[in-house]
Amino acid sequence: MKIWYRILLIILSAGLITLTFESYNSPISLLPLFAWIPFFIALQGISFRAGFRLGILQGFLMFSGTITWLYEIFGTLAPTLWFILALFFGAFGALSTLPILRNSPILLATIWTGLEYYRAEHFYLSFPWITPGTGMNPSVLTSIIGVYGVTFLIILSSLYLTKRRFNLGGFLLLTLLAISFDSNRPEIQSPHRVALVQNESLNFDSYLIESQELKGEVDFIVWPELAINFDPNHQTFALKKIDTLLDSSTSLLVSGGQTWHDIENEVW
Repeated sequence: MKIWYRILLIILSAGLITLTFESYNSPISLLPLFAWIPFFIALQGISFRAGFRLGILQGFLMFSGTITWLYEIFGTLAPTLWFILALFFGAFGALSTLPILRNSPILLATIWTGLEYYRAEHFYLSFPWITPGTGMNPSVLTSIIGVYGVTFLIILSSLYLTKRRFNLGGFLLLTLLAISFDSNRPEIQSPHRVALVQNESLNFDSYLIESQELKGEVDFIVWPELAINFDPNHQTFALKKIDTLLDSSTSLLVSGGQTWHDIENEVW
């Protein structure tokens, strides 16, 4: 297979993945079941170094197509972030060429899921976005095996279907996944008014002021994950302000905060 054909396959795969996340909760939200197959085909029969390079290309095109809004936040540093994240795909592409792994879809799917889990949970940037599992609508299957389990099954079925001869196991697994995920969400009978308050200040008072300036009543106010950058249980003034806000505007505030661990004094 010529290199230009492999590159076209990777462009196709990255394009399908981008379309998946642009069209979430639509009939084509089943695209994650097929979007990775061209990438795996492109990795067949190549060297370790070529697999690494093609993997980086896949990851960079995919992230630059799906999380383009990072450019508005980080400017010219955004491509650097896309490249760092693409290194995980480069690692998979390289490992997939090893003789001990190339013919074992189960091992490769396990490695893929492990890399994804590390990127999302333990990597310094903790980046869980744009994965096969998160590209699918939640279903009963998700509640049983979790989003990483969904990723594993999607990648496993895709790897089986990249074999040149028809693979019944891969086809049946893909069919099971397609049936398990219903792209039509139930209609909401009693819609709620939700206000999302977002800025990059990470300052409690700024979120409080913006919430107080909301027009009309809302049922929920959502603040970012680090909006409360202190322990509110030890800041009674903050709790009083939050109580006042809730009494005047809404019934529930959803927010995140930070925790600290003082190892010397053993205080969380």
